[in-house]
Parts: sequence; structure tokens; C-alpha cells
Amino acid sequence: MRDDDAREDVGSEVSEADVGEEYEIWKKNCPVMYSRVKEIALDWPSLTFQWLPDSESRALVSTYSNGAEPEEVLIIRPELGQRPEKYVVQQFRHEKEANRLRYSLSDPNYFATFNPDGDVTIYSSTGGSFVLPHTHSNNGYGLSWDPYNPGRLVSGADDSKVVVWQVDFGAKTGTVLNVIELPNSVNDVVWSTTSNNEIAAACENGHVYICDVLAKQPKLEFKAHDEGVNSLAYNPKAPQMIATVSSDSTIGLWDLRAPDQSLHVMTGHEASVTNVKWSPHHDGIFATSSQDNRVIIWDISRIGDEQTPEDAEDAVPELLFMHGGHTAPVSDFDWHPQVPWLLGSVAEDNICQVWVPSDAAVGDPTVPKLPVFSI
Repeated sequence: MRDDDAREDVGSEVSEADVGEEYEIWKKNCPVMYSRVKEIALDWPSLTFQWLPDSESRALVSTYSNGAEPEEVLIIRPELGQRPEKYVVQQFRHEKEANRLRYSLSDPNYFATFNPDGDVTIYSSTGGSFVLPHTHSNNGYGLSWDPYNPGRLVSGADDSKVVVWQVDFGAKTGTVLNVIELPNSVNDVVWSTTSNNEIAAACENGHVYICDVLAKQPKLEFKAHDEGVNSLAYNPKAPQMIATVSSDSTIGLWDLRAPDQSLHVMTGHEASVTNVKWSPHHDGIFATSSQDNRVIIWDISRIGDEQTPEDAEDAVPELLFMHGGHTAPVSDFDWHPQVPWLLGSVAEDNICQVWVPSDAAVGDPTVPKLPVFSI
């Protein structure tokens, strides 16, 4: 479930005092748990976060002022300072809040946005934007660029539609290649990491749909969760495997060759899990974010490892690292495409954090040693 009501309800059972106490404990433990932590306060919450693929550690974020001010999309460099005049590199006016921002894999100077009216807009970092033909009729979060075909984009929305686009950046136009009607609201949609014509869609009815981008009907459907599937991701090293996350607070691993039963169900979050992304640097490592204020890093190679009774009480063996720095639900996060173990995350209280777990915390001596703390 990805609506404003869900955001407002989260955390009602946890007092502000408890959250504040947890944050102070987390800050005290940062030197042991992290190689680097940096925190900045955005002027408004961002519903989305994505690193740009460059050496400057720039990232895409948005504003969600709920109508108090005109909405914007921003390119930021968090390490430049604590104030917006320092860290905001570029800003662009946007019609309503941007639920998602995703840069084009064929040309990162362009990025797509998705707003509550169902409009998909293409921006150029050098200036200018254009809106794709109005095809969705409702709020949308699913947005993914084809890693193989330049300019091909897929979107999914609450209107149950998956739309496949061909975007021409030079002509500033977009063409609808296909519309796939699914039985329920689409929360996320992603391209396969190996097949240039396969996409996966996560739906509010708890089902996953595997589709050929040029066909009208899914080629595979299976029930993944009892509640809505909020996000999903193909394993880049084993593309027959996908990870799904749900409002039921669980994570599922699935083999698309035999999806009748999950490979494994992972527990560790205490509220709806909203996003999942595999590490671009390490086999079998992925991360999830949740309405419980946490980002968790998982290692599937540890599934089934023996544990002491004390460790078993704390967490399942595949839970590698829990980032507890946020004091509000986490809206989005991303792995840095160039720097291993570097992640960025944004939460509903305006906070953006950039962080690297310590080598001891994740058991990897190659964890980069970066300038450390600014919180």
C-alpha cells in the first residue's frame, strides 16, 4: 500500500520519546557500526532517492510540501554541506509531488518522474522537460528504464495499467508501445536484468505478474504475499530469482522457473516493507526499506546458518545489517553505483542520510574508508 493514509498511520504505536531514545543510542554507536555517516535536513520530505552514476555523488530527490509550496525535483550533493544553498546543485519546478525519479540508463542526463495525476515527465539536467502522452489515470510509483534499449521506459500505476513507452529525447516526444491491463493496482514495475522484453509488476492484490512488454496479457502470475506487493527486484547475478516485499512486513525470494512456492521468506521488519534493491557490487546482497524507520541489508548466502540461542533471538542469520538512523518511515533508498557499501536513504521527516556500514559490521575488509561522521 503506497498512499498518504498509510504514511499517516505509520508509527502511531511508537511514542516520540521512544524514537528519540533509540536515535540517541544509534548516534552513540555510530563509530562502531559505520565507516561513514552523513545527515542533512531537506526543506521538505522526499518520496524518492536515486544516486546518479557519476564520481560526484550526486543524487535525485523531490519535494513533498503537500501544497504549501510549488513542488520541485532536485539534484543534490549531500557531502557539500548541511544547508540547501550548499547541497542543492540543480532544481526544477514539478507539477505536484514526484512519487518517483529515475534516470535514463542510456543517458543519465535525462530522468523520468511520476506524479499523483499519473503524468510521466521527462527532464533534462541541462534544462527543459516534456510530459509524455497522458495514459495513466491515477497515482503512480512504478517507473523503470530498459537497460538494453535506449529510451524505452515502463510505468505502473494505481489504475492497474502497465505502460511501455519509447522516449525520443531529441524530439522531446514519447510514444506508447503497449498498455497491459492487470487485475489490480500496480505498486512497482521493473525490467528483467537479462531479457530486453521481460518486465515484472508488483500488485496490491499480493500477486506478481511477469509480462512480455509487447504482449497484452502476462505470461506468468503467482501469489507472493497475503497483502500488497510494494516492490520487487530481479537478482542481477541470478535473473531467474526475484525478491519481493510486502505490506505484511515480509520479504520473499522466488525462482521464476518454479514460483508455486517461495524459496525463502525473510522476517526482520516490523511494518510494511516498501522498497527492495540488490547490491550492484556483491552477489546475494540486497537491501530493503520500511515504514518501521529501518533499512536492512540482507545476505542470502547466510540463510540457514547455525546460530547461538542468543543470536537467534536477535535476528535471522541472513539479516546482515540494520540501519537505525531514521526516526520516521523511510520513503526510498539506493545503493551507490560506483562505491561499494555506500547507500543513501530519505525519510518522511525531511532527513536524508548517506552511510557506509563498517567492515566489522558486514564482515568485509574492503569496505571503503571514507570521511566519517556529520550527524
